[in-house]
Order: sequence, then structure tokens, then C-alpha cells
Amino acid sequence: MKKITTLLGSFTILLTSGLVNAQTFTNGAGVTDVDGNVYTSVIYENNQEWLVQNLKTTKYSNGESITNFTSPSNWTTATTGGWGFPDNNSINNDPYGKLYNGIAVQDSRNLCPTDWHVPSQTEWSSLIIELGGIDLAGGKMKVSGIDFWLAPNTGATNSVGFSAYPAGGFDDLGNHEQLTTDAFWWSSTEYQAGFSWFFGLGNSHTGIGSNANGNKAGFSVRCMKNTSGAGMNEDSGLNQIQVYPNPTDDQIQVSFKNNALGSNFVIMDQIGKEVIKGGIYSESMTINLEKLTQGVYFFGVENQNLVKIIKK
Repeated sequence: MKKITTLLGSFTILLTSGLVNAQTFTNGAGVTDVDGNVYTSVIYENNQEWLVQNLKTTKYSNGESITNFTSPSNWTTATTGGWGFPDNNSINNDPYGKLYNGIAVQDSRNLCPTDWHVPSQTEWSSLIIELGGIDLAGGKMKVSGIDFWLAPNTGATNSVGFSAYPAGGFDDLGNHEQLTTDAFWWSSTEYQAGFSWFFGLGNSHTGIGSNANGNKAGFSVRCMKNTSGAGMNEDSGLNQIQVYPNPTDDQIQVSFKNNALGSNFVIMDQIGKEVIKGGIYSESMTINLEKLTQGVYFFGVENQNLVKIIKK
């Protein structure tokens, strides 16, 4: 069986100064899904409102059913959305919720309740920054103790109210793995056709990582409320920074509408690892990306938001 893994790395405080210190949250109004499942929610200081429980619905938000997968072949041959219980046991619906394939996540009928959505990769990244960065956020998100998490459950405090439980996931062969040791959540962002980004954390570290996986795998889903201007959306920062061409082959031209002279910039990869950094000495500058591999990166200036860059 192919082990599902999370990727951990360092995170530069340079980019997130002024953004990573928030540790408080308030209770949101929650929501009830189309199946009648009731969820509570928390609102973070970046104005993102997240459900506290993993999704449990068997229907899209329009009431149409999602197929229940009960065998490995259901997962491996799927061409439509599906869900399964962790370890194929209905007793695990509480507290772990259900696991959904990436096809269901990408379906336009929306897995989440009305006015809620599966968070994008950028929205996940905004949450992680808000909770202290990839090296620390995972510990703050996990429920404490070893009733559900396998020991040692390193650094688990649930101090940010996220209440992460280790539901594991279905791999691309339809086998369920890592119940009690790992938690994985889909993002709505596709890596390429048939693949999507996901985020995960484990019992032996305090970090949270990101990777891409085929859409036939099965992971948990957390929903985020539709809120105009909340967090760090796909266009965040464009009113301060212009990056072009984007997507790009080898270099980008960056222009700053606000006074950024004397500040520092950084380019990060998907897991928050710094790949390029430097100072800003003019209102327009060219940055060479020839040494970077194809993929998605984030450009940011201290005390401003991030801009997503796609390297072709």
C-alpha cells in the first residue's frame, strides 16, 4: 500500500510578521447541512470562519446523493463523487466524519452546506499563517490526549479550537490507512487534471504539510464560510502588488502600487519553504525564476498579503 504522507518544512517569519501572532478565536453561528448534521464553527482574527467538525453529509448542497463507497474497487474505478466511513466502519462517523474522494470535492454541486465551501489551497495557507506557520499550527489544531490520537500526539493543545481528529484516508488503491495517526483534508485547488492539493498533520509532530494527490483518494473535508474579503483569497494583495506575466516561464516583473521601498520580499513554495528572497529597492523589479521547477509559488512583501505565482 502507498503510504499517504505530509510534507513539512521551514516557514519564514519575514513574510508573515504581523500575521502569525493571532491565537484567539470567537464562536461562530455554525450551520446545519442538507442531511440535518449540525456543525459548530469558529472565527479567526483573519475573519475566516471554519467548521469545527469534519463534514458528514451524504448529499451535495442541492440535495443530490453522493455515492457511498464500501470496497476498494469503488474508489479505484470511480468517475463520480463518493464517500466512505474511516476504516469502512460507521461507528467512526463520530468524531471523524466521512472521507470523500477529490472528484466530489471538485463537483460544482458543492459538498459543503449552502453559503459554505471547500477551502482553496490559498485559504488553507492563510489559516496556517494565522495559526503560527507550518511548524507550529498542527499542534494547535489537534485535540489533546491519546483517546483518539496515537501517542505521543506531539504538541497537541487544540488551543485554536480547530479540533482535528486523525481520520486517516483512503489511498489510490482504495485502502484505508493511518486512522489514529494522521489527519488529511482536501483543498478545492487542483494541482493538474485529476489531482488536487491536500493538507495533513500527524501524531508525532506539531507541523502541518501540503501535497498533491489523485482525486480517487479519500480524505476529510472541512468547510469554510463564504465571506467577502476574508483571509487570503486567490486575488489577495493585488491592490498592492502586480505580478506579470503570470503564469510565467522564466521571470516575473513586479510592480508595487504602495510604497514598498526598503521592505523585503520572499517567494515560497507550497509548503511554506522560502525559495527566493531579497530587498525592494525600486517601484518595479524583475525576478528570475529559471531555477524553480514547474508549480505554484507565493510572492509576498512583509506586512502585505500574498500573490500566487504559477511557474509553467
